[in-house]
Amino acid sequence: MKQAILYLCRDRWLVLTEIANALDRHPHPLHFTLKLLEAKGELEFRFPENETHPKQAYRTRKKMR
Repeated sequence: MKQAILYLCRDRWLVLTEIANALDRHPHPLHFTLKLLEAKGELEFRFPENETHPKQAYRTRKKMR
């Protein structure tokens, strides 16, 4: 699941419902997975200052070189 989310979110912002629809999953439990990936530094929030922003979206974090 983790790899599928990271693949979907590479190079573009996706909202929770878009990710859930693409993976045929319910948004509520998927939200916890997204938060975990963000906490690990693998995803980034579009609005990091407000995690509950109505237009919150997620993107795979670019690797630092």
